Amino acid sequence: MVKIIFFSPDAEGTAIRHLCLAGYVALQAKTVEELTRLVAAEQPAALVGSEQQLHACAQVIEGTGVKTIPLKSNIRLSSLVFEVMRHCPIYRKAIVTYLDILGFRKLIENENPERVRRILHATRDRIDVGSFGFEDADDDGDEDGPLYRKDDAFTLNFSDLTLRLTLLSAKEALQDRISMELRNLCEMQLDLARKDGIFMRGAVSHGDLFMDGDYVFGPGLVRSYELAEKVAVFPRIILDPDLIKEVNRATGKEPDPRWHYFCQRADDGVYYLDYLFKSISVRVPIWTESVLQGHKQAIEESFARVSSTDQRARQKLVWTALYHNSTLRRFKDEAAQLPFDELEISEQTISGT
Repeated sequence: MVKIIFFSPDAEGTAIRHLCLAGYVALQAKTVEELTRLVAAEQPAALVGSEQQLHACAQVIEGTGVKTIPLKSNIRLSSLVFEVMRHCPIYRKAIVTYLDILGFRKLIENENPERVRRILHATRDRIDVGSFGFEDADDDGDEDGPLYRKDDAFTLNFSDLTLRLTLLSAKEALQDRISMELRNLCEMQLDLARKDGIFMRGAVSHGDLFMDGDYVFGPGLVRSYELAEKVAVFPRIILDPDLIKEVNRATGKEPDPRWHYFCQRADDGVYYLDYLFKSISVRVPIWTESVLQGHKQAIEESFARVSSTDQRARQKLVWTALYHNSTLRRFKDEAAQLPFDELEISEQTISGT
């Protein structure tokens, strides 16, 4: 554990608390005498304070190897944590979602920048905060910047790639945040599919991540990338098996009910987000019919745009069409009033005959 001393006569408990929640051992010193004692006893990695305060205690840390981290006056709590991370990097546990828009090359060739930007913005539009957030973070979020922050949840876009990062505090349970991310992903995936004809591939993982506003890296990111690129294959957002095991272990349930609620298990054994089934409701048949019709139309229009010789793209659409039809069959008995024959994608469309 990395120890940090926050030196200030006016040091607030909230600053200490946020450093602790970020994974540091944060100590507070309000006087030079108190600082001298803590430096000798705790051997901290760094001393945090204003330039004036650090200058006043320069002799205390001379020759100790303790780093100094000068802070600007009235610095936001979120920026304070990032500033400490730049000087004393540590990994934090995070939920990492890696998303890839399928057919992005043709999208940017055929569409104007305004529509492409709107689609990319939709991938960062739904992020939730948890029990640990920065009280002043509302002013930090930049919806038009490369890094969009909403408390301890972030999204980062680069071309067709979107990273959704949820930093977990030292006291926050993984299972308390994963449901929010899965729910938001289901809604986002359905909206992009039925409204824009955009289908996504991706993976949700959990692991160590370093992030300081300038750099993002870590085993958790590598794991999510590998699953998305090598395992997901089709337009589906899959779940890391280790993430599933971790939540099952934390809740003491095997399997945890949320996997059945949000996910479907494919024939290859992979759990993926069951976004269509999760988003429709037999209690509102008119709305459900509209959603299913929009989803069907988006798939059929995508088939029409894809060349018959592009077998790779067609296979991805075949998977999506079969998922659509299987979803219809799963709740057919509960919503018999819906026109299932009209909502089903025909075999002719799927086979291309």
